[in-house]
Amino acid sequence: MPELFVNQYRDYFQREVLKEHEYSIDEIEKAITILTKDSKCVFLKDDKTCAIYNDRPQPCRDFGHGIGDMECHRVAPSGRIRNPEEVKRALKRLQKADNVAGDSDIVKKVSGIQYKFI
Repeated sequence: MPELFVNQYRDYFQREVLKEHEYSIDEIEKAITILTKDSKCVFLKDDKTCAIYNDRPQPCRDFGHGIGDMECHRVAPSGRIRNPEEVKRALKRLQKADNVAGDSDIVKKVSGIQYKFI
């Protein structure tokens, strides 16, 4: 998640954070991958609802809509938070599926961040 987003919503964390991995998206923007004790989204409440639902990032809004087998690029199907390399691979898979669907904006711009695909 973008660093500014994480810092803005830190008070809404619902789970114990074991580790935060900061990495650069580009020369200007940084992002943070958050690893929780149970490997689930830090904003997921015990009742399985989102603590920041109204302000959730675009990937969370898009999840489960559109392409039939669309996956979350940040969270594996098991609920484990993906590391930065896994995120890149998931984004490439989504871009490939997106190109087939003909709508390239879904993947290229995620949470206001422009991703560069290699």
